[in-house]
Amino acid sequence: QSLTRPTSLLPLQREQILSKLLAGEALAADVSLGALARDCDGFSGSDLKNLCLKAAYAPVRCQSSYWYWWR
Repeated sequence: QSLTRPTSLLPLQREQILSKLLAGEALAADVSLGALARDCDGFSGSDLKNLCLKAAYAPVRCQSSYWYWWR
């Protein structure tokens, strides 16, 4: 028996999950969680969490690879 993915979340549900995940985080003024939720069609809650984590670590990875290159 194969595992099936549950039905997709609605944009409002994704927006609520994003607002919970990013509560207390400093976001740029032009960040729209509603627009982000609409762009993430088909994402689960854990997909949204991974998206937030990757976005948070992206500048660190970029800066660390930059400093590594200059050594």
